[in-house]
Amino acid sequence: MEIIIGRLTALLLYILNFISHGQSNVYGFYYAEKGGGVMAGGKTGKSPEEIVAEQNSRHKGNWLTYEVAAQYHKKAALLGYGNNELKGERFRLCKELQEKYGVTELEAINILNGRCITDYVEKYQRIKNHIPLKVDKKKKAKDMEENV
Repeated sequence: MEIIIGRLTALLLYILNFISHGQSNVYGFYYAEKGGGVMAGGKTGKSPEEIVAEQNSRHKGNWLTYEVAAQYHKKAALLGYGNNELKGERFRLCKELQEKYGVTELEAINILNGRCITDYVEKYQRIKNHIPLKVDKKKKAKDMEENV
């Protein structure tokens, strides 16, 4: 039962994140296309380099690293999933991650649960180093066909 509630909570947070930020995926990536970037299905009119520079300038706090993510995951694992007092401590850890490292609430929850850590660290390292995300449309289409 707790697993179902956890998954429903994660789905709800994803939907709320989408509604409030207009992002079409969990990672908040801007997909690069010829002639400008694409976000939430619409062209931004900016080059991929301009988009990643904007993401970098908006970032608040320290940059997320593997060590930091592992440290927070370990703290959360030591707490477990017990009573309401422990849930409050997990919530505090989640807020601390958001404030210190500028991650979204969903990213913070996933980091505490040990999910997608590599993706999140790579995302923020890419933004930190001004490396635009390049997506090969043909490869992406092929991958989507294989997963259907």
